[in-house]
Amino acid sequence: MGLPDGDRRRNPIVVLASASPRRADLLRQLGVPFERLVSPEGEQPPPSGSGVGDYAVGAARVKARAVHDLVVEEGGAVPRGHRFVVVGADTVVREGGAVLGKPSGPEEATDMLRRLSGRTHYVYTGLVVVGPGEAKEQSGCEVTEVSMRALSAADIASYVACGEPLDKAGAYALQGAGRRFVERVVGSESNVIGLPDQETLALLAEAVTAAGYGLGEDVVLALDVAASEFFEGGDIWIEGATADPDDEDAREDAYRRACV
Repeated sequence: MGLPDGDRRRNPIVVLASASPRRADLLRQLGVPFERLVSPEGEQPPPSGSGVGDYAVGAARVKARAVHDLVVEEGGAVPRGHRFVVVGADTVVREGGAVLGKPSGPEEATDMLRRLSGRTHYVYTGLVVVGPGEAKEQSGCEVTEVSMRALSAADIASYVACGEPLDKAGAYALQGAGRRFVERVVGSESNVIGLPDQETLALLAEAVTAAGYGLGEDVVLALDVAASEFFEGGDIWIEGATADPDDEDAREDAYRRACV
């Protein structure tokens, strides 16, 4: 999809730097018109130990910057002369001291599911939004806690055989057959699927505003809903702008930044 022709003159084109159909579906559900270009940079192996959030943001940055440069050099999904912003994301799973990306095949998927079985793990999605030229980059990381029930060998074998785990971080899909293994989710479910909805809208608004652009009415409406939901939760996710729900000035400033 792209912005309607009448809007292209004043609104930036949003480019999703991802081959993931799940991320495309989530962005589409938010009502954000977008084009999609796949980053020429391959997946990076996840690190072990600490710094998981930094890794996720760094991997998202590599994807977003690569697509940004591709658009600048070749045009791609964006006609020359049109304004644009690029959204990059990367999702990994942490269980204990191990960081799990996408499995390399059925054997590794089996090992990952055995590790997650009966335990609580954490899903990190790094987000980076960049604009053209010297536009300021916006970035952040969302974390969701997920508890999985104990899985039998038969559970794991049949699930791996269906093929669903093979291209998913942590080897399961919350939006698919893997949901039956999950007992509890604390935080954003869309984050587990690969693109935290409210956080994506907030960073997109920040990047577009920093670049001096405007937004279409449909996107502004989505941002307005997201901002009101932030207040209900007590915190504003926008990096560097967490607001005390009792501080009216902070609330108004965070709202203004999320809904320009």
